[in-house]
Amino acid sequence: MCTGNKDVNGLNQVYDYTNANENSIRIEKSSSLGEMCFDTEDMFIEEIVVEREEYVYVQNESYSSITWTKNDYVYRVRGNLSKDEIIKIAKNIK
Repeated sequence: MCTGNKDVNGLNQVYDYTNANENSIRIEKSSSLGEMCFDTEDMFIEEIVVEREEYVYVQNESYSSITWTKNDYVYRVRGNLSKDEIIKIAKNIK
């Protein structure tokens, strides 16, 4: 199942995907007009570069996320995914 939300001016979008096993992935796109903040408590944080794109990878025991900026937007993918899986999804977001 997929649900999506878009704000009135189209600057922010959130899509939630859930499979039959109740595993979920959230994909967010928002205006990069503000600053990014990360909750770092009990988190592993790594800055990575994949195919010349800079990402911030964050992981704890319950989920992982990857965040990057591109074309004046901030993108984030979050879910119960491995590092390789989440990078693969991020690379395919246009």
